Amino acid sequence: MMRQTLAILALLIAVPSTGMAAPPPFDLSLVPQGEARFDLTVAGDVKGDWYVSRRRNEAGDVVIIDATTLYPDVRETAAFVIDGKTMAPKRLVIDADFSRSILDADLTGKGAELVGEYRVKKPDEIEKRVVPFSTKLPKGVSFRGTTFHMLPTLPKKVGVTYDTQWFNSLTGKVEQIKIKVTGPVSVKTPAGQFEAHRMDITGGSIDNVVYVADSPQRDIVRVDVPGQDMVFLRRP
Repeated sequence: MMRQTLAILALLIAVPSTGMAAPPPFDLSLVPQGEARFDLTVAGDVKGDWYVSRRRNEAGDVVIIDATTLYPDVRETAAFVIDGKTMAPKRLVIDADFSRSILDADLTGKGAELVGEYRVKKPDEIEKRVVPFSTKLPKGVSFRGTTFHMLPTLPKKVGVTYDTQWFNSLTGKVEQIKIKVTGPVSVKTPAGQFEAHRMDITGGSIDNVVYVADSPQRDIVRVDVPGQDMVFLRRP
């Protein structure tokens, strides 16, 4: 997260990838519902928290609220709305403060196009600068944040690797990623011990290791950020 601050503040209009995405076989009927909370640990010490809310609105769209706090002065809240059948991006609103560097965004999906604006401010600037944004997304590409939360809906096929793309809203770019499924593994968290499948995400701006519990419901119980010695652990 911290490594992306300079890139965020230097945000330019992204040049979209012209390749076709190959969406993994997400089953949107299995999207976890309700809230989840995590401890954010750095080098083993609790340094913040992560809050997630997942629900469907009256139109059947999937609505995800994703809020991260890293003490003392990093916070980010993102609200995602995607089509409940196709995962097509509909709306993204970001409110973030990265050590007094401000990043806000309001983007709307219009067919294959994503349009809106970013508002950015460095610590030594008086007011936010508005950066208009418009890009065409390759077919099948959704937001990074929503793809992340769809991982519990993937088939538990050990050894399978999915090649796909997502739109990283913090960099304004489409990224080519790989999702590799391994496991099962045993994962211990403040919420208890779980048998889970491990999913390694590589190729984006930051690699992640996501652990999806097999029961009592399929959901994320741990996330590792290896390059930053950061771990998110599910709370009760």
